Amino acid sequence: MYKRFVERRAEEALSDTPVVLIVGPRRAGKTRLGRKMEEAGKSTKSDSNS
Repeated sequence: MYKRFVERRAEEALSDTPVVLIVGPRRAGKTRLGRKMEEAGKSTKSDSNS
């Protein structure tokens, strides 16, 4: 998978902020980004749609 611009921005935001909200249109890769970051140990995910 290609490293996306938003992935780097989310990592930067998580470095000094406890919560980062990822929003966007359907099929934009929001869930994939959250899961990828969770697998890498960079975040934990809480989602009301899980």
